[in-house]
Amino acid sequence: MRRLSSDQVTRILRGTSLLRGVSRDAVDALARRTRQLRFDAGETIFEKAADAQFVYWVIAGRIRVATYGRNGNESLLGFIEEGEMLGEQALVGKARRIVFAISESESTLIAIDRRDLLPVVKTHPGSVLVKAPFLTVSVA
Repeated sequence: MRRLSSDQVTRILRGTSLLRGVSRDAVDALARRTRQLRFDAGETIFEKAADAQFVYWVIAGRIRVATYGRNGNESLLGFIEEGEMLGEQALVGKARRIVFAISESESTLIAIDRRDLLPVVKTHPGSVLVKAPFLTVSVA
């Protein structure tokens, strides 16, 4: 997949539930601060206990999200598909990842630093974080 233009990234971000209701100017500015990342099948996106610095949107591919069970074996939590968000714990004050994520196929993600994203969603009345300030993350 070739690199997305800033306009394409803006359209993708404006279509997400998290940024619904956020002004076009704010989303445009945010889109310019994103990074586009590519991962091969089997490549780790982030490890459990890693810093939760980025939120990701899957543009292409499929991501496996898992944790480790009590026996130390992988415990599958689910899959993140194209168009879905990954790593949202970065938005709810979690300093460390509570799961790990592996690319199941060749994948392209948009990454946004939480330091760029949080001020936008906290100051726009239409954003999901303003409407639902108590998000929870459950891990099996």
